[in-house]
Amino acid sequence: MPDIENFDNKEKTQGAMSLKEEYEERQRRKRRRKRAVIITVSAVVLVIAALVIMSVLLEKNTPEAIEVTTTEPSTQDIDLLRYSQDLKVAAGKLEELIFNGTGSGNDLSHEAKITESLKAVEGWNGSYTVFLSVADTDVRAAVFHKSAPTLREAFDAVFADASDYVTEKRLDPRYVRVDCVNGLKKIQTSDFAAEVEAGADWYAQCFRYGVAFDDGFGVALTETEINANEIIDYANDRQLRPAYLNRYLGTYGIEQFETLPDEITLFTCAGFICEPSGCYELSSDVEDGDYGTRVSADPDAEECLACCKTAFEALADGMSDDGTFSYGVYPVIDTAINSYDMMRHAEALDAMIRYCSSVDGTALYTDKIKAAAQKLASAVVAKDATASYVADRESGEINIGACAMAITAFVDYGKFTGDTQFDAAASLLGAGLLALRGSDGLCTQRLYYGSAGGDDFTAIPGDRNVSLDPAVVTAFCKLRELTGDDVWLEAAELAADALYTGEYWQYYDAALARAMNELTKYSLKEKYYTLALRNVGENLTTISGRRQSQVSFLSLVADTFEVLRRADDNNIHSEYIDAFDREGFFTAIRTRAHRSLDGYGYPEISMYFRTPSLVTGNYFVRNDMFRVRIDDTAHFIDSLLMYSAVYTDLDAEIISNQAAAEEGTTAEQSEEGTTEAETAEDRD
Repeated sequence: MPDIENFDNKEKTQGAMSLKEEYEERQRRKRRRKRAVIITVSAVVLVIAALVIMSVLLEKNTPEAIEVTTTEPSTQDIDLLRYSQDLKVAAGKLEELIFNGTGSGNDLSHEAKITESLKAVEGWNGSYTVFLSVADTDVRAAVFHKSAPTLREAFDAVFADASDYVTEKRLDPRYVRVDCVNGLKKIQTSDFAAEVEAGADWYAQCFRYGVAFDDGFGVALTETEINANEIIDYANDRQLRPAYLNRYLGTYGIEQFETLPDEITLFTCAGFICEPSGCYELSSDVEDGDYGTRVSADPDAEECLACCKTAFEALADGMSDDGTFSYGVYPVIDTAINSYDMMRHAEALDAMIRYCSSVDGTALYTDKIKAAAQKLASAVVAKDATASYVADRESGEINIGACAMAITAFVDYGKFTGDTQFDAAASLLGAGLLALRGSDGLCTQRLYYGSAGGDDFTAIPGDRNVSLDPAVVTAFCKLRELTGDDVWLEAAELAADALYTGEYWQYYDAALARAMNELTKYSLKEKYYTLALRNVGENLTTISGRRQSQVSFLSLVADTFEVLRRADDNNIHSEYIDAFDREGFFTAIRTRAHRSLDGYGYPEISMYFRTPSLVTGNYFVRNDMFRVRIDDTAHFIDSLLMYSAVYTDLDAEIISNQAAAEEGTTAEQSEEGTTEAETAEDRD
């Protein structure tokens, strides 16, 4: 409580102060303030003077290098703060996805599903293991893993390690991937090759298990680490390769193995990735071809076109000024493929043209396409005034596939650009092919040129390549499109008759599908439609069941879909056409689109290679050391373009086919019911 009495006495005393005393007091306060200002100003002047003197001395005596280092730390610190913050943001998103998010098919969180899966493993020791991979766009991912009594503890611990690494290396964490072990089994190391063989599905490099070399997961590698570092000898005994394993472990300072342990643990993971475009759950079905990637079970046209775009850009960005493509690379060993093939050059050029013809906003690439077309034209050699061929000087031969693909590319180039400068070359190449025909309408496939093996333009003996004959049919159809001259259509039909007689449908070849798609634009002959459909129908189980990406299978079924629709539009019938398994065919198209994306360079795969940018956004062939090559990329672009083009119509056909099947079932049931009623009536 305030002291009221003293307060009143103070008021009385102040009130008794004379005016003179008040004036003198105000003057004293002014003098004190003036002295304070003078002292403050003087101090500031002294500090400024000192700073000026110091700056002069530093300017005279400090080396230029020191001036650079005095400003650089602030920039570095800003970058480091951003990197650390980006990692924290990624950690938060992944944490939310794993511990609170649910997958398709049930309401369990991913954490609950991982726990449930591990509890079903006989002998599980109750420990959770989490792998974290972090990478920028330029160098191989750094991978950390931790085990703990709970999934969250393991998650937190591994992110702490990654955070320290990002700080130490000043790493921009563009890609952050988390893999949580959700299944495991112990095997004898001597049985490893049998495990690889069991999952090979006739081709190599599809082993989809990680390997732990001790019970506590002290040394353990994920499937992607193993495959991106040659740690399995797929070409020979399919065993683990200790030398390659130790080389990789050495990059982490891990003690190397003198001998491998007698027992190892194979494991699978539930994977998740956070990258600039978003966060994604990865497939955890080890029996499927897309294990470890974000591939959707039913990719739509938009998703496929997005993949086409980056693959197209990879082709274009890899071109030299003279129109030469960056031919190919083995990203596992970071080694370029030191050869060049003009047929593959023509395929890549035509894929670029087809993409630009289908998608707006590609005018910037017209100059690159022209340069690639001129490069192809420079390989054309004249036999005489009436016939030309594409010569591959590196191989010392002429291949009719290169000639056929060059014709197709030149015609498509003129159609796309309106530039007719290569039309004459296309016609001369066509005349060259006509000169190579035998009585059956098929061409001699290979000729010597610039080779010590034989005189120029003489035939090279050998087995036929079943893809080259259909490519010639396509080329003749393209010349018919260019000139309107039926001589080319007659040549195409004569060759197609030989393919029909030779039962080329047994090869389930994409080149045959494209040839029939082109030929049926001009011809209504039933046998060409039947040939196209048998190419798929006789091999539907193989086409649908192949686990690997096999991107040519998608173009095979997409081309055939257009032939089937054309048969319907033109009322083309045959016993085979009418009995064609449409439902199985439509399912195969969806399946092949799904499988094709397993070969796409999503960051969750590419980040583990020595140079991720060689793979990211491109197409790779897993069974040849993840090969990236221009013809593979071309097939990928073509296939996904075609799938995107027929996507809407495919949906309509599926719905129509299902409705027809349901009507048929209802009619059968109705007929059966009538028969039963009549029978009952007869009994009465």
